[in-house]
Amino acid sequence: MIRDYTTTLTQKDQLTRNIWRFVFSLEKGESIDFIAGQYMLLKINDSYRQYSISSPAYQKESFELIVELISGGLASTYLKDLAVGGAAYFKGPAGVFTLNHSEKNKIFLATGTGIAPMKSMIETSLHGDDVLSDKPDLYLLFGLKTKQDMYLYEEFRQLASQHTRFHFFICLSRAEDLNGLDPRYSRIGRVNKYLNDQFVEGFSPQTLNDNEYYVCGSRLIVDSLRDFLTSLGINREDVFFENFTV
Repeated sequence: MIRDYTTTLTQKDQLTRNIWRFVFSLEKGESIDFIAGQYMLLKINDSYRQYSISSPAYQKESFELIVELISGGLASTYLKDLAVGGAAYFKGPAGVFTLNHSEKNKIFLATGTGIAPMKSMIETSLHGDDVLSDKPDLYLLFGLKTKQDMYLYEEFRQLASQHTRFHFFICLSRAEDLNGLDPRYSRIGRVNKYLNDQFVEGFSPQTLNDNEYYVCGSRLIVDSLRDFLTSLGINREDVFFENFTV
């Protein structure tokens, strides 16, 4: 149900040169109910800007956003200047880019801040797992440019160590080496290169369609990855996507 929220910025962390994490707490006694993958609309004067919630759906008293701050951007300027303790106004939650609760394994293909809704989906899905969980496996391929652009690496590595059904790989498109990174979770190349050269080799055309694919990033990247998945013969109804906004 879409409604208005008055929030307080309670956490503001710089993750990379231009990627920030913002945590907004609700007013006392308030809670938010959303489906992992949905977004909030940040109100700035008479305008709204859309941001996917990156925190898990079981977190009710606050929500987290992962935002790329763009120089001169309306929302970026607002968020850059917003101090911890300051008020912010939102409308939401909204959106239909949500997890399909089927028995198929989930393969997440994210670039940049397109990771936000997928982080929410993954953390929500893993919540309450036990050692003998027979739920679908989750595979995350997270595309970034260089080691300096990496963020959430430790958080995903911790999740992978705690949940045997979660597997992730950081794909660095412009890195020259992986020195200092765990090779179990790191690859050189674009997301589609790793998906093609390494991941797909273990699947027959039939088993490729035993998975669901979730794609989020810039429009150009999303269109490219959707075309690539289609070229592999993957059913269109098994590909879910969302273009992020800035």
